[in-house]
Amino acid sequence: KTNYWMPVDQYIGGVEHAILHLLHSRFFMKCINKIDNKINYSEPFKNLFTQGMVCHETYRDLNNNWLYPDEIEKISSKKAIKKKDKSEVKIGPSESMSKSKKNTIDPETMIKLYGLKMSNYYSLTKALLIEKGLEFEEVKAPPTQKPDNLARSPMGKMPSIEVDGHFMSESLAIATYLDRVSPSNPMLPADPFAAGKVMELVCHIKLDTELVARRCIAEAFFGGSVSEETKTSTEQDLARGMQAVDQLMVCDPYAAGDSFTLADLYTYYSFGFISGTAAKMFNQDILADYPKIQALMGMLAERPAIQRVTAEQ
Repeated sequence: KTNYWMPVDQYIGGVEHAILHLLHSRFFMKCINKIDNKINYSEPFKNLFTQGMVCHETYRDLNNNWLYPDEIEKISSKKAIKKKDKSEVKIGPSESMSKSKKNTIDPETMIKLYGLKMSNYYSLTKALLIEKGLEFEEVKAPPTQKPDNLARSPMGKMPSIEVDGHFMSESLAIATYLDRVSPSNPMLPADPFAAGKVMELVCHIKLDTELVARRCIAEAFFGGSVSEETKTSTEQDLARGMQAVDQLMVCDPYAAGDSFTLADLYTYYSFGFISGTAAKMFNQDILADYPKIQALMGMLAERPAIQRVTAEQ
């Protein structure tokens, strides 16, 4: 019977299991083989498949006690405080998740991001999650009118997110939620007027340029066609919208001033789409007359969160 069932066809385990459990089992198997000539194999497994490790930052208080991620509040990538008493927290390296080090994440509270990587709003939301340092799972979900998708997004659009069984759609709503749930690395300035100016710029980018260019998306990217009247009105309205956005753009060095904000994400992921549409529909470099926006796009392309999104598309 033993010779029939053994060796096991496939061993699957993380790196730590592969060097501990696997090592022990191989040792015992070789011992058994040596003392029992009825056993005609010396290895317990035919193949090894080693998985990676799930890692997370570690946190300690001033007394060197380990802290769970939900016990701390991150102020920046290098600074955090304890929620309970606002005392300083030591941020350690990212290590394999361990109960003893308390660097574990409840899988039920992980954010699920639904949509397709081809969507600029999906990419924007993904970049925002990365900027925030939040754990998330990507779920492939095309924009359909099927009941399951409409349950997540009433108009069937993407992206949408799921948190603890609850759904939210629209990138701006999601961004607002993420900024509240993770106040570290805020996407809006603390000053009320400055925050309003960021949202003003976001609205003009979204409403006066991105949505205008979207009128021609069927012909520009999906092999469809739009009327000549639509093309003419789109080109005219897009020109006017670009003037409005340029009027509000600060670019010192970021879209709304000296700090990276939500306006920068909308700039990058909107003008990438707008530029592609204008080039295909009107044979036009839409940013040629707007050098400061063009320079900003180049700078934002070097941002780690945006580079990761691009690499994973």
